[in-house]
Amino acid sequence: MKRFLALFLLAASLAVAAPVNVQRVGGAGADANDVTTSLAVPSGKTLDVSAGTLTLADGQVAEVKVANLTSDLALKAPLISPAFTTPNLGTPSAGVLTNATGLPISTGVSGLGSGVATALAVNVGTAGAPVVNGGALGTPSSGVATNLTGTAVGLTAGNATTLQGYTPATLPVSTATQTALDLKANIASPSFTGNVTFPVTSSSSSGVIKYGTSTLFHTYSDPTADGLNMFGGVGAGNFTLSPSGGASTLASRNTTWGRNSGSSLTTGWQNDLFGCSAGASLTTGTQNSFFGNGSGAVATTPVGNSGFGNFSLNAVTTGQLNDAMGEGALRFVTTGSRNQGIGHGAGYDCWTGSDNVFIGETAGLGSPHAMSGSIVIGSSVYCDADNKAVIGGSSLTDAYFGSLNGSANLHAATGIFASSSAGLKIDPTNAGGVNQIYAIGNSTTGSYGIWRMVRGNGGGNGYLDNGLNIDTYSGFQVRVNQLGGSSDPINLFGGNVHVDNQIISSVATGTPPFQVSSTDLVSNLHAQYADSVPASGISGSTLASNVTTATIGVLNGLTTNGFVKTSGGTGALSVDTTTYLSALPASYTAVASGTAYTLTGSFANVDFGTTDPTITISNAGNYLLTVDCSSALVGATPVAGQYVEIILRRDNNTAANLGTSRSQPLPIVTASTQEGPSVSIVSFPYTASAGDIITVQARLIGTLTGGSATIDNAHIVAVPR
Repeated sequence: MKRFLALFLLAASLAVAAPVNVQRVGGAGADANDVTTSLAVPSGKTLDVSAGTLTLADGQVAEVKVANLTSDLALKAPLISPAFTTPNLGTPSAGVLTNATGLPISTGVSGLGSGVATALAVNVGTAGAPVVNGGALGTPSSGVATNLTGTAVGLTAGNATTLQGYTPATLPVSTATQTALDLKANIASPSFTGNVTFPVTSSSSSGVIKYGTSTLFHTYSDPTADGLNMFGGVGAGNFTLSPSGGASTLASRNTTWGRNSGSSLTTGWQNDLFGCSAGASLTTGTQNSFFGNGSGAVATTPVGNSGFGNFSLNAVTTGQLNDAMGEGALRFVTTGSRNQGIGHGAGYDCWTGSDNVFIGETAGLGSPHAMSGSIVIGSSVYCDADNKAVIGGSSLTDAYFGSLNGSANLHAATGIFASSSAGLKIDPTNAGGVNQIYAIGNSTTGSYGIWRMVRGNGGGNGYLDNGLNIDTYSGFQVRVNQLGGSSDPINLFGGNVHVDNQIISSVATGTPPFQVSSTDLVSNLHAQYADSVPASGISGSTLASNVTTATIGVLNGLTTNGFVKTSGGTGALSVDTTTYLSALPASYTAVASGTAYTLTGSFANVDFGTTDPTITISNAGNYLLTVDCSSALVGATPVAGQYVEIILRRDNNTAANLGTSRSQPLPIVTASTQEGPSVSIVSFPYTASAGDIITVQARLIGTLTGGSATIDNAHIVAVPR
């Protein structure tokens, strides 16, 4: 039975959009299909229900069912803490977002200033982040610190562009900072008081005074060595020398001053080196003293050498105990030992010889390179063999011992010998009770000179024993027989007799002063009488057919001819002597001018374009050749082992190199333009043919890594000797 139900508002309100079915589910006569009706709820209206049931007026219970209620409720949010899916809230008039999360700053907040939203997305303390109280300031690109206060603890170096009331030059300095500054010296032109303490050099970066980027001064010593080294000059010394496990005295007590001086030292000790490149190649050498530019520059392992003067002992390698004083003295000694050279170029040609003494400018020039045990004194004096003494050159006329009075005695324990083939031997041994004078020669034949002169037993007059004999093997012989042995005290046999002064006879009239057997003409004989007839009585025509020209002598190219003539018809004979000079040797000089010659790796003529260092020797003869070349570096970077080398060369008449080349090491510098070493060949003896062309060749040993090396000055001289 259908009934109309009255609905009562019981509790909650539910707004539904679908029809509501009301069905009786309990009471008398209830039927599952007992549906009274479907109630339509108008849109915008509510149907209030409670617990899902309704009590009807007749006491029956009806159940309220809402079509699609379950699925519809799932699409709804609870009133308490509802959760919405992508809702559009519109524009609420108010709201509290206490627990709201996930709000995007860049798009969810409006009203921010330019760049604020971007800055809020950056971590504090990071570039571009906002500054917060107590947070890190970071590194701002600029700022004005007008009202900045507080201490600067932890403030590091930087740039303050603007501080109110101050400029960088007038910023206040704290008392402590000013006190510390007062104890410092200016970097430019510093002025010090008291002692200046230089730290001990421990490496190339500690305790070193620099010249630009190059080392200028240091005192480096290996920790295992005694130390006490001092190195001054660009590139002087090094930071690797050490005893290498040896005694602590090694690699110690070296003092050098000059560019690259002592730059190659390894274990060498007690060396004193002063001058550019002095001892630059020295490694294990010990107790050497080299003073002067290039002195000992090539020396490696020598011991106890002393060189004073530019390029003195320049080439010594293993030689010991050599002493040189003067520019270029003992310059080319290599392995020779115990040589002494005093004077410019003294001992110039001594290379491997030992125990020589050279005194004088270029003393020993031209002597054998290996000559030993000789003494050479005098300018350009030459010695040809071992164990000889040569004092003075060919122009020396007298030698005195004990002032000009010759007051000193000459002593010799075993005699005085002039040579093995001719000369004088004085034997003061008093053998057999006599003092004797011998000539060196054969006692049987009496050859080679005076044989023996005896003073006599117990004093008294001396006499000639076995005569005075001179035999030159050319037929000339003088024999003085023993007293009483012949009626002719002096006999001349064979050969010619030459005198440079008068022949004077004091024999009285009645005895011819000399006798001749030949009837041949005696040229240039000017006699007052001819066969007792005065010359004034002899007709000129009588002698006309006998007039001849005779060469009297030739000396060093000077020829003297004597002409015999009459004074015209009759009268005395006279001699007209005409003298002429035939091509005396001259000196030759060439000084280079023009463009500096750039060195290559091969020997070539030094070419200056305008005037080259080349001479042509017109006259044959003996000469001394001298050449001097100076070099230069042009933006060059030489390394160890690179040299400038020169040599003399004859360009014609069978072209050939002359003598031995000479070389000098390049300084070790970087990209430098400066003067290089000078290289010289001094007083080289040379026998020239007429027309010889002599020039200078040069080359560079080693390849430069940059720039070039040139010969910028050169001259050559040939002087007769």
